[in-house]
Amino acid sequence: MGCDDCELIFSGSLGHPVPPSIVNLDQFPELVSLGLYSIDMFSRTCEYAIKVMIYLSANQRGEQAVGLEQIAANLGTPKPFTAKVLQQLVRAGLLTSTRGKNGGFRLVREEVSLGEIVNAIDGDRLLKACVLGFDECSEKNPCPVHSRFVEARRQLEQTLQRTTLDEFAILDPEYKWYRVE
Repeated sequence: MGCDDCELIFSGSLGHPVPPSIVNLDQFPELVSLGLYSIDMFSRTCEYAIKVMIYLSANQRGEQAVGLEQIAANLGTPKPFTAKVLQQLVRAGLLTSTRGKNGGFRLVREEVSLGEIVNAIDGDRLLKACVLGFDECSEKNPCPVHSRFVEARRQLEQTLQRTTLDEFAILDPEYKWYRVE
């Protein structure tokens, strides 16, 4: 992939690039020195949810819903797990679902932020949990590196909130896993 910024935001099985302007790692040498730019930031479920939402954003046409089978087949994801992820997104209010012959899933609105998806699936653990894994780490009771990551978390939160699904429509055509022609 060759893009450290991409690895910071999307690692693991998601496997596609993100515009490099999303996170400037030069501002956070601590992340690089600790090797935190290559960890899995999101749960596997969250990665699937992001993939599903990008896919729906790129492939939803008018009022037509996109079926589970189509989504799972085109993303190469297990159908039962994809169904579970879709239902979580429906419960979170990011998708609607319709039963029946022409049923499927649709985005509730076009502009959905990555932050909304991450919050719906993983909650706020990414932005609140201690980077060293301590249960009691907080502003009042900080771990040894707590203060070094305050700005990184702030920037990450802003990035997730301002990055919307519609931005992925402009990705390099080489990465068309999310779009069916």
